[in-house]
Amino acid sequence: MLGLFPRKVTLDHEDVGLVVPAVRSFLDFLASTGRIDQTRAPVSQLLAELDEIEEEFGTAMRAVEAYRAASRLSLAMQADGVGINDPVATQSWIEAFNGWPSSDQEAFFAATSVTSDVTSRVSLPLDGPSPSCASCLTRISLTQRGRRR
Repeated sequence: MLGLFPRKVTLDHEDVGLVVPAVRSFLDFLASTGRIDQTRAPVSQLLAELDEIEEEFGTAMRAVEAYRAASRLSLAMQADGVGINDPVATQSWIEAFNGWPSSDQEAFFAATSVTSDVTSRVSLPLDGPSPSCASCLTRISLTQRGRRR
């Protein structure tokens, strides 16, 4: 959750705090319906690991270096005062960026690239029964967003 998730999932800042509670609810659902092998992945251990990474997860999700190239470019445009809804200004900024020497473009991406060797500490066994994620997620109550164990 600390390595791949921040690089692959884009969320509004106010929604970042909902992820760990949603995973917590999902794990509770899996445990209560017998869809997780408690001998291989005790939910109490997974929940404790979620508690350990919760603050770091928020930091990782907000870190600019975790964004994909398009997001990084968009953030750079916004930092330069270019509104992404302004097609003329956006096109002008892109043309200017494309005019940079390739070494400057490489430096831009190198300065914002992820070199983390952090791996997810929370995982589910791959050989157990696999419930339909869609049906699981629809059962997670939105009112439980902030619920903690």
